[in-house]
Amino acid sequence: MTDQETNYDRCLAIDPGAKLGWAVIDHGKVTNHDHVQAGKGKGLPTMPYIETIADLMRTHAPDIVASEGMLIVSKQSGGLAYAKAVILVEVTASLHGLDHDYVYPASWRAHFNMPAKKDKKASILWANRFAKNPITDDNEAEAVLLGIYHFAAHGIKRPEQLNLL
Repeated sequence: MTDQETNYDRCLAIDPGAKLGWAVIDHGKVTNHDHVQAGKGKGLPTMPYIETIADLMRTHAPDIVASEGMLIVSKQSGGLAYAKAVILVEVTASLHGLDHDYVYPASWRAHFNMPAKKDKKASILWANRFAKNPITDDNEAEAVLLGIYHFAAHGIKRPEQLNLL
């Protein structure tokens, strides 16, 4: 994505991983969100994972896909599987002719005045302020928050959307 204003109305936000969190931000509001078990174990099966992401893209018809990005990949604690998951989101968006943008955790966490270190409870508490239905899963919560952050930074602004946060 370029540094220019993106000008989109609907964003599909994805928190990649074996448990994939997702949210749809439509005209600045969270209209749908959930999480799915997209993989098992340390490695992610490529085709089922791509099919899960593709189904979300077909079902929700976003203008852009925003997913959590990474700066450093570690071999410890599933880092390589996570890197693969992140890349598969971008590749799937590209294959569907959709723009894709990475949102780094430090960016959306700072936007919500959250600690830089992952805090599952804080993510869930914040996401529930915007959620359509109660959220108990941190992957789903992070997808909601990164989607709201991305829309606030890049989505179409209308007077009724200026008080998103």
